[in-house]
Amino acid sequence: MLIDELKPKYKKRLKELVPKYQLTVLDIIRKLKECRYYSDLRIRDVRNLRLLLDIYSPSASDVLFGENMFNFKK
Repeated sequence: MLIDELKPKYKKRLKELVPKYQLTVLDIIRKLKECRYYSDLRIRDVRNLRLLLDIYSPSASDVLFGENMFNFKK
């Protein structure tokens, strides 16, 4: 599950956001539990996740590969 690879600080942030943005956060968490790979996420899911976590980066590779949000095993 992709949720297991999410960095701890971002997991904590998602839990903090549940009261304010419950539907969106729960949808993202459900998607992260369903998906095994970052590439399984839809563009909308990646956008929502990055917006909720306040992750803004000028680098396209951050969006394409998600390495700044996840602890991927090498």
